[in-house]
Amino acid sequence: MPVHVSGRAAAIEEIVAIARARHLSVVEDAAEGFCSRFKDSCLGTFGDTGCFSFSPNKMITTGQGGVIVTNDESIFHRLRELKDQGRPVRGTGGADVHDSIGFNFKLTNLQAAVGLGQLASLGERMQRVRRTYSIYRDELAGTKTIRVLPFNIEAGEQPQWVDALAERRDQLDEFLAKNGAGCRRFWFPLHTQKPYLRDDTDFPSSTRLGKAAIWLPSAFQMTDDEVRRVCRLISKFYSE
Repeated sequence: MPVHVSGRAAAIEEIVAIARARHLSVVEDAAEGFCSRFKDSCLGTFGDTGCFSFSPNKMITTGQGGVIVTNDESIFHRLRELKDQGRPVRGTGGADVHDSIGFNFKLTNLQAAVGLGQLASLGERMQRVRRTYSIYRDELAGTKTIRVLPFNIEAGEQPQWVDALAERRDQLDEFLAKNGAGCRRFWFPLHTQKPYLRDDTDFPSSTRLGKAAIWLPSAFQMTDDEVRRVCRLISKFYSE
């Protein structure tokens, strides 16, 4: 189950090759990879299935929920059963046949309409985030205490948000928040959470980077001037 993070591809070719050699299925977590490409193919289309999220902070939202894509007819029919209480075909709600155990994971028509309605602005949103990323990258290039992480936009990578590694990350976040520029700190490393607790020495990179990683303001409504204002605030913080 490879995870594509913030629009960047996991080592998907290598993972698929290993899986095929061992007769394993590949389920891509492309929740953060919507419309992002790797070698001219969309993330979520390399494995047996690709899973996308439509939660409120994604490129398109339906409030919550998502979709699974697949080219495998048998997987498609099995997914239909699983999401619809074990029914192989959509029933009447009354005298239906349930061939297997299933769940109630249906996306409502109202949610679907909200998502479909946003397709008209998808290109504009994608361009806005690419533009926002480019400004952060260029404006902060000379600031040694923060590094905007790279995206290969020319090759088709689509940023979902703009992420960076910052010294004194927590203090920077607090400073920006006080000045009307809300950020989001990265998740705690998974091995620090109670159900998966492991020693930090087992995951030195996650332990080190998790304390420095931050998502910079990347809203679709931001203007170039607003992005540059955030850059000035960041420069001010590190110059004090």
